Amino acid sequence: MKKVVYARQMQQTDRTASDVYGIPSVILMENAAMACVKNIENKFALENLKVAVCCGCGNNGGDGFAIARLLYNKGCNVTVIVPDANADFSVNAKINFDIVKNLNIKTFDLTDSSQFSLAKHHITMSDVVIDALYGTGVNRDIEGIAYELIEHINSFARYVLSVDIPSGVDADDGSIHACGVNADETVTFAAYKHGLLAFPGADCAGKITVADISIPKSILDSSDITADVIEASDISINKRRQNTNKSHYGKVLIVAGSIGMTGAATLASTACLKSGAGLITLAVAESLNPILEEKLTEVMTVPLPDAGGKLSIAAKEKLELLIPKFDCVLFGPGLSNAPDIKDLLASVISKSKKHLIIDADGLNALSKDLSVLNNKNCNIILTPHSMEMARLCNISVKQVEEDRINTARNFAMQHGVYVILKGRHSVIATPEGICHINTIGNPGMATGGSGDVLAGMLAAFLPQCNSAEQAAVNAVYLHALAGDIAKDAFGEYSMTPGDITDNIHKAIVQCEK
Repeated sequence: MKKVVYARQMQQTDRTASDVYGIPSVILMENAAMACVKNIENKFALENLKVAVCCGCGNNGGDGFAIARLLYNKGCNVTVIVPDANADFSVNAKINFDIVKNLNIKTFDLTDSSQFSLAKHHITMSDVVIDALYGTGVNRDIEGIAYELIEHINSFARYVLSVDIPSGVDADDGSIHACGVNADETVTFAAYKHGLLAFPGADCAGKITVADISIPKSILDSSDITADVIEASDISINKRRQNTNKSHYGKVLIVAGSIGMTGAATLASTACLKSGAGLITLAVAESLNPILEEKLTEVMTVPLPDAGGKLSIAAKEKLELLIPKFDCVLFGPGLSNAPDIKDLLASVISKSKKHLIIDADGLNALSKDLSVLNNKNCNIILTPHSMEMARLCNISVKQVEEDRINTARNFAMQHGVYVILKGRHSVIATPEGICHINTIGNPGMATGGSGDVLAGMLAAFLPQCNSAEQAAVNAVYLHALAGDIAKDAFGEYSMTPGDITDNIHKAIVQCEK
């Protein structure tokens, strides 16, 4: 997993690398520049490549000056563009700017209006534009010459590579300081920045590459850095022994479905089956049992007392007898907002002893009385989307979206539960405050039923993994990977939740070790 840091954490990391490990900051700058050059070299033939390098006066600009020098030495046709050549440069930026001048690399100072016009022309005609204007330290609105320059880059540049973070994007929350560079790719250093993963900043970043610039791993492993991005190598699929049977891979009880929403129960059950659960039982309103028995030939069903196709409180006693027989309970997909669901959930929480997933209508019921979580006796995993998270926290969806990581983290820590906050860049938060962020998946997954598939996958992995945290990581990543495989086959418009389910096996095979 690659770490995710706030600006202050990255600054402290750089200082520690220099002060404790004796790595001069100018060497870190050189490593950063070399990483960007390597990235360009992997995409373009460098001989006579036209490159415009836009540099500010801080260390981000210093990276840019070093990039310009390295590309110049490799045969590129390099132009350097500086908003103000007489600005107060940082020490390392000044070192590299002076080298650029000594090499007689063509440089435009935008305080001269005639040079500004020429600089714009070079940006338009360049094959690659390097954005090294502002780094993670920007904390004010961009205006004047820099604003006009960024607007021109966004309108006319053919290919833009941003250095560390697109200029104008806030490194901590992804907000835009008046304007922001729209990059095709961002090469960020040592760790992801929170602003690269939060919207709207994430839309500016393009493809994100995390480059090693020789920051010691021990610094990044500091307990102060509690967020990371999930990678394929983080998925743990336990190898199955030869002499096993279904009981070794988990007995799962799914409490789901109501009149008009049998599809949710079907999707969750099928996804659970495809994710390797040993034995799956679907508990469903008795009037719907014949329908689910017809839909599901490889999942057992248990009819429960209902009222009008929805579970009634009369199902409580039978559920309480069932729950101790299972390793994991999934409660919620398609259960409806019937009044009895709230009381049934309270009973399920108190009786579950191993793993309990609360999803969909289970979350709606939970939002009416969070105190029932005080009676938990097992790992509880909540799987809300932003609107459900807003109800749980009694805040607006806008507030959730403005700080998804801390919203999920604070709720998980306060209530001692795991939270999977779904959406673009889904967040997994643990009761200890650790957050894992998923960056794969696609907009084609934004359709009703996709969450039911995720819930079913999670129910399968919880008994099979060594921890609830690992199960959540597996389920979220493999769900997204299956979605990406489905997108490649069907496109984002036409793919369905069933297509995600049908590709779970391919996702698992890709990640098996």
